[in-house]
Amino acid sequence: MIYSQVWGQEVEGALAALGVGSIVIGLALQEPLGNLVSGLMLLFERPLSVGDWVEAEGV
Repeated sequence: MIYSQVWGQEVEGALAALGVGSIVIGLALQEPLGNLVSGLMLLFERPLSVGDWVEAEGV
């Protein structure tokens, strides 16, 4: 309401820009946030301990 009353601008354009911007930011942060959550899960669950052997692709 303030946007349209004070500056006399159309609210629809601002809402559309905010919607598109939030989609872009959400897609851009998808991978970093996924890595953060995965790291936190490993930190709290502690599936590995000192002395464990990890085998990946036969190595």
